[in-house]
Amino acid sequence: MVQCLDKAKELAEVYRMEAHHDRSHSVSMDEVLRLVCTYLNKDVQVQYFLDSETGDHIRGVFFEVTGKYEIYLLDGMSLEWIRFVLCKELFHVLLDEDGCRNCAVDDHLREMIPSFSDLHSHPGSPVVWEVLAEIAAAELMFPFADRVVLMTQENVDTTVIAQRYSLPVLIVERYLSDNAMQVIASHMA
Repeated sequence: MVQCLDKAKELAEVYRMEAHHDRSHSVSMDEVLRLVCTYLNKDVQVQYFLDSETGDHIRGVFFEVTGKYEIYLLDGMSLEWIRFVLCKELFHVLLDEDGCRNCAVDDHLREMIPSFSDLHSHPGSPVVWEVLAEIAAAELMFPFADRVVLMTQENVDTTVIAQRYSLPVLIVERYLSDNAMQVIASHMA
């Protein structure tokens, strides 16, 4: 968890320096992609795919082929989902290690789905990295410090917050939950 939070912090610092970002508007995924490719020296291509078989269970995937990365995003998602899924897949690229990916999508889903419903499960590395990439994406796009401030306010409206950060409401609700806030707080340095 610390490694993913550190990587999110590193990318956020680069983003603030290079993009002159002042947090008054949402993070630009075009700029994040540019920084991953140039500053962090990763060769990344992004494409869209149509897949009626998976519904929205798979919104994005990444593949590494001889040091080059291909990210595929599900076509037809809302702009908010596109932004979040692209950011999550970019963190897969940044956190990539050989033992932490599973290109057999069906096997990956078979392991991942029961792991989230069983608190005592011990998922393999690819499932753990799936969660860590999402946490890192959330941290870059919706920083913990911002969430702490928001939680002190009365009548927190997740729809308004989602619009401000250009994120899906589901992601805002997930990362404002007591459980998520406690888990992230316990790993913040």
